[in-house]
Amino acid sequence: MGGHVWPAATALCQYLAKTANDSRLRGATVECLELGSGTGAVGIYAAAVFGYNVTVTEYRPPSGSADRLELLQQNVDANCDLFSSTKELPRVLELDFGDVAMRKHVLDASRTGQGYDLILASDVTYTPGLHEPVAQSISELLAQNTTTNGNGDSSHDSTGLPTCLLSHQERLLNVRGEDYQLYQFEQALSNANLCVVKRSFYDIQDEEEACCEKTHRICVLEIQRGPPTKSGDLSMMP
Repeated sequence: MGGHVWPAATALCQYLAKTANDSRLRGATVECLELGSGTGAVGIYAAAVFGYNVTVTEYRPPSGSADRLELLQQNVDANCDLFSSTKELPRVLELDFGDVAMRKHVLDASRTGQGYDLILASDVTYTPGLHEPVAQSISELLAQNTTTNGNGDSSHDSTGLPTCLLSHQERLLNVRGEDYQLYQFEQALSNANLCVVKRSFYDIQDEEEACCEKTHRICVLEIQRGPPTKSGDLSMMP
């Protein structure tokens, strides 16, 4: 699955392009982590277009094969011409969502050792059994909601909160026509003290399915720390 650019990845790149002028998401000072990178398309795009300091991650299958990680590194190397001589290429790290030690290693690899300003993830919600580990990974790897003010004190910065942008592909609907997988994932986010503060929807056609004229419904979630509020709780289901 890691060798295919899925519609959710395309939608996430479109979302990044749409929010390019968002001051929270601009500049080389943004340290960015991509979860479940697959081909690395989203992370490479974010690094090349926006100048982020990017780390891309993928897991090693139980068979012990390093093919996914090797493919990811090959794709990063193949796109080296997109980066200036002064810009570092995206870094490739191994990450299994359910492995506590690996999550700690990726956390320690961040610039401050305390997490990433921006986390990107596309199509990591298709397996319900991974919802809790994915949510926990976001919670542990996202930087805290504090900044240092001019007096050296920590304070809440409501204008530049660390954020995760995650794209989910609608696959299974319940009898009421609702995306129950998305609802389950949002429950996992809540359990990890994370909340969805914004949703955006895209209809994306998979280029490899062009002959079928099939489009996929993609939801991009903007996720931050903290429990949902009345204004921020955008749950689709009661």
